[in-house]
Amino acid sequence: MNKKSQLKQNNRGRTSVRSTSLRTRLLITTILLVFIPVLITGAAASYISSQGLQQDVFDQLESVATLKEAQIKTWLESLQTNLDLIFANPDSLERVSELVLNQSSAEQAKSTVRSELTNNSQRSGYFTEIFVIDKDGQVVVSTASGQEGKIMTSQPFFHEGLKGRYITPPNYELSLSNYTIVISQPLISNTGKTIGVVAGRVNLNTLNDIMQQRAGLGDTGETYMISSNFAVLTNLRFGETVLGQTYIHTDGATQAIKNKANGFGNYRDYRDIAVAGVYHWVPELQIAVLAEHSESEALQSANRVLQVTLGLVAI
Repeated sequence: MNKKSQLKQNNRGRTSVRSTSLRTRLLITTILLVFIPVLITGAAASYISSQGLQQDVFDQLESVATLKEAQIKTWLESLQTNLDLIFANPDSLERVSELVLNQSSAEQAKSTVRSELTNNSQRSGYFTEIFVIDKDGQVVVSTASGQEGKIMTSQPFFHEGLKGRYITPPNYELSLSNYTIVISQPLISNTGKTIGVVAGRVNLNTLNDIMQQRAGLGDTGETYMISSNFAVLTNLRFGETVLGQTYIHTDGATQAIKNKANGFGNYRDYRDIAVAGVYHWVPELQIAVLAEHSESEALQSANRVLQVTLGLVAI
């Protein structure tokens, strides 16, 4: 092969290499021009979708917490109504008035009134004890006869009960090994005179039943109540509850009690598991209601959206 032919062949080779190199660069540039916008769009769509789905979780928990709070307030109204009706009968009111004003000669009257109170308590199921206190603070008659004669002058439900309707925040009583709520109001005679206080020690099983209803909470959700000193008042779904000994100091609980307001956020629950949580402050009882859902379940839908988006980007 002469030099001229060799030179032409080399030129063709260089031209071919340059052409291949240019095609490669154009191909890479085209891929990048397509891939980068698609990747950015996919990432943005996944982020927006994730935020939207997480907000849906908070909205669902908010609905649950709002429903629980409404059920608690309805329950409180029922308690008050039942207490109003205890002496709605004029004859019953006359008997208890006579008992309060003439205790020394009213043993038979006491037995009759106690029986009426016991029947009311058993029929409604709202109270574990119903009792009447005279204006000196002494328990005149009670469904728990062992309470009769005790002095209640140091109790807020006595002082406030003389003025009007009153509900005590949950308070742990060592003698009962349980938390109690007492609802009280003035005992007014047929003549319109305040002669004492009628009070009921509330059956708290209803609160526990309300918190155990799990509609809208998925597989990992739960709701529970805590008092203003962080004590757990209702059963926990994922942990043992010992009344008077179990306390919760999560960020959600702290914010609810500290700010005495409603709110939401992501934090670690009493098991140290990441959750999405909503908390409501119930001023009538000075308690907080918390509705929580594990983040892992809450983000499952968002993760599926991300996987689909990444698959489409790859295709």
